[in-house]
Amino acid sequence: MYKIRLYRTRRGEAPVEDYLSGLEDKHRRKVLVHLDLLAREGPNLRRPYADVLRGPLRELRVSLARHEHRVVYYFVKGDFIILLHGFLKKTQEVPEREMKVAEDRMRDLNSRLQAGEELV
Repeated sequence: MYKIRLYRTRRGEAPVEDYLSGLEDKHRRKVLVHLDLLAREGPNLRRPYADVLRGPLRELRVSLARHEHRVVYYFVKGDFIILLHGFLKKTQEVPEREMKVAEDRMRDLNSRLQAGEELV
């Protein structure tokens, strides 16, 4: 079983948690079911549930009633999955601005881990 962790800013904010808390209950529950599946399957989870985006970044794909929720994540230290960014996808491709947010957060966390910060 993989360990899912939320990306946290240096001030302790968790953007994916904020995204999920803003969803309707039905949508949040479905995302949480998909996250449980991700924790069990890890990198073996494939379409339609997950897909590779760019480099180490992957997306959890959750569709519900014309809503396309995406949670961008990556694997760290073998068995950790870090949830970097959540958004409602409205276009065919993942918008570049959403990719940039996820990449910036990944770089930030990687530099903090290299400096000795621990995943809790």
